[in-house]
Amino acid sequence: MKTKKTTWFKTIERPGSPLRVSLFVKGLEKLFQRYTHKSVCLMFLGKEGMISWYFERSQYYELGQKIKKEFSSLARLEIFAQLVKDISEKLVKTSRKIRSLELAKLSNKELLAILENFHKAFEPSPLILWGFLFLEQEPVDILRTELGKIFKEKKKVGKFFEILNTKIKPVAAEAEEEELLRIKVLWEKGEKTKTLKLLTEHTRKFAWLPLYAFTLNPWRKEDFLKKLKELPKDAEKALKERQTKEKQKHQKIEKALKEIKDKKVTRAANLLQEFLWLRTYRTDALRKAFYNFLSFLDEIAKRFDLENREKVVLLSIDELKGLLNGKLISKKKELLRKQKAFVLLKRRKTYKIIRDEQEINKIIQKELFSKSRKNTIKGMTAFPGIAKGKVVIIHKVDELNKVQKGDILVSPMTTPEMTSAFHKVAAIVTDEGGVTCHAAIVAREMKIPCIVGTQIATQLLKDGDIIKVDAIKGLVKIK
Repeated sequence: MKTKKTTWFKTIERPGSPLRVSLFVKGLEKLFQRYTHKSVCLMFLGKEGMISWYFERSQYYELGQKIKKEFSSLARLEIFAQLVKDISEKLVKTSRKIRSLELAKLSNKELLAILENFHKAFEPSPLILWGFLFLEQEPVDILRTELGKIFKEKKKVGKFFEILNTKIKPVAAEAEEEELLRIKVLWEKGEKTKTLKLLTEHTRKFAWLPLYAFTLNPWRKEDFLKKLKELPKDAEKALKERQTKEKQKHQKIEKALKEIKDKKVTRAANLLQEFLWLRTYRTDALRKAFYNFLSFLDEIAKRFDLENREKVVLLSIDELKGLLNGKLISKKKELLRKQKAFVLLKRRKTYKIIRDEQEINKIIQKELFSKSRKNTIKGMTAFPGIAKGKVVIIHKVDELNKVQKGDILVSPMTTPEMTSAFHKVAAIVTDEGGVTCHAAIVAREMKIPCIVGTQIATQLLKDGDIIKVDAIKGLVKIK
């Protein structure tokens, strides 16, 4: 009997390695078993430090419907928001303990126990990572509905919704920028000794920010010093302007809520504000966990002669456990030294990792549809407007130097570290996200035409394409 071909659905693209993606497999299996009563079908494709995450399409949509059903009310969404905070905090707390240990003094058996505990802390995370993607539109819809009950005019609903949909709670990257501005105020006053001391503490607090994967490096004091020098010259003025802008946003929301005078609207607006903040908060927890785990990876590299942690992360979580158990043979270690790409494939309870280049190419040809070039891409309008320009595709922060004035920034998703390039671009297009994603939030604040949730923009577009972004209709057209 011929096996039915799996219809794969790409959800996200992130920097990463076999270790990063395999950390989530056990948790994803439990999540899908709980909501769909099926083993999850997964395919992760890794190449050049980036990983595309694929799920079986119908199974993924079924999961989304079941999660939406469970958290279908305002009260249930408030419970979910608390879950996001609790799971994130536990993950960070578990990883922080690892960073405080003298790992070199521990036996392989003790390291294995630490690794098992670290892995276990990741088990609940798929609910707050993927579950959040299904639920992020819900607070938006609830707020619109509640406003619609009060105001009959669509313009008035739109006016108040735009005000209440402005994020006011700062995420870590924003807090870091403000603190660095405060340090620069002292720098400009000539207090350089005090500045350097504060930069040391600043590095301790925020070195983890770029750690979207084990393969990336934390920021050093030198990186923050360079960033400090690139901040506006009159730091005190820039800081006051920033604080004034934030104060005005708070005041505008408070004024709107007082004018509306409705408890349900206030509650819905507060929930939306929480979701706008939690979207980044939950991924910040991952970055902190990855950062705290670096010392463990460095110890493994030294102990098992794997050159550096960049080689260690080429192992899956189960292979890493096997290494500590003495079950990873030297032949496989040699294969890791040569690895350039990989596929993690799971259709039943267990998964396998393929590292052979020819086999990987066969899997890609067999499993994925070859997407023909389309002239139009559809997505969701995050901020309206029309723009034409040249495509520049950004996967990682260190590619931002490609962005020129008037370009269209196309990315799987944007992050707070990319915001510095937004003032150059004519429009933003992303594969992922909804109206609470980073690109949508910043585009609304900076009034940049923006389309999110296209799913395929980075796959169908290429650097240099001339496109028209119609962020009124939610369409991207290749000229």
